[in-house]
Amino acid sequence: MAIGSLVVGIVSILTLSCGMIGAIFGIVLGAMAHSKATKEPLEYGGKGIATAGIVTSAISIPLAGVLGILAAIVVPNMTRTRSAMNEASVIARLSKISSAESRFYASAKKYGTIRELETAGLLDSSQPAPGDYRFEARITSNSFEALATPIQASYRHRSFYVTTDYVVRAAYKDGREANVHDPPIYH
Repeated sequence: MAIGSLVVGIVSILTLSCGMIGAIFGIVLGAMAHSKATKEPLEYGGKGIATAGIVTSAISIPLAGVLGILAAIVVPNMTRTRSAMNEASVIARLSKISSAESRFYASAKKYGTIRELETAGLLDSSQPAPGDYRFEARITSNSFEALATPIQASYRHRSFYVTTDYVVRAAYKDGREANVHDPPIYH
């Protein structure tokens, strides 16, 4: 029993208290082994091992609490950071598209599709676009619109838009496209 308590205590530390069940089981098992070893030391022995099992099981409880609190703080911040990095990459991609459109127009006297911009060497097709967004360029005879729309509708992802004024605009649109009426972003 004493060795079982120690094993459960060590496993509880490694598994963050096994959902509290492992820690409680280790403490109970250790207490029973400690009690038997105290009453009949020659037959049961292992009093020190039982104590170690109780201690390791008990340590796993506050350790799980502290790590749980840290996870509750860190995980949302990581999600926000990832979202901000993803948006920065979308903004950079739209800025590159609008710059490429300007250069393409200067040489061809028309705006180009994304494929035409890539073929002309003005837009790097080897650099992957941010994965959570769908990019599109709409061309007319005298203007262009470049859009980046979240692939999945979400209140956490903004839609982006840029046109011939070269101002990137963004808004939370629940997966719908941004447009010229949305507020400009400043970066």
